[in-house]
Amino acid sequence: MYSEVGGLRRISWHPSSKYIAIPVKNTVAMYSRDGEKVSVFQSDGHERRVSITAWSPNGDYLASVSIDGEMLIWNTNSLESVARFKHTTMVTSLAWNPAGNEIAWSDALGRFSVWRKPVPDVKKLTAPSAGLKEEV
Repeated sequence: MYSEVGGLRRISWHPSSKYIAIPVKNTVAMYSRDGEKVSVFQSDGHERRVSITAWSPNGDYLASVSIDGEMLIWNTNSLESVARFKHTTMVTSLAWNPAGNEIAWSDALGRFSVWRKPVPDVKKLTAPSAGLKEEV
């Protein structure tokens, strides 16, 4: 497991703690907690190296950011990207709103922003905090 990773990346635990998401080149690999590779998020994915991952509060989605500021939202059941956003500079931190369909991030210039509704159609797809608290 460790030989594939190389370099500094921000990894993240699934909310259930059963899985961990690890940036590997321009993809994200999902491993079980015992180190077995479960799947790879890569179809229609990043063109540049992935640097940050973050799970939605309910674990149905995974956000990933590449070194060029491209953010993708992955459906963890289908392993397909459901949304894409391009920020102008390198993103240094990323966090889902624990009770809603929003992602906050900061960049290398110290700016902070929020991506509202990163999961585009919660009527068709599960909301990122469905099954947890009431959404705000």
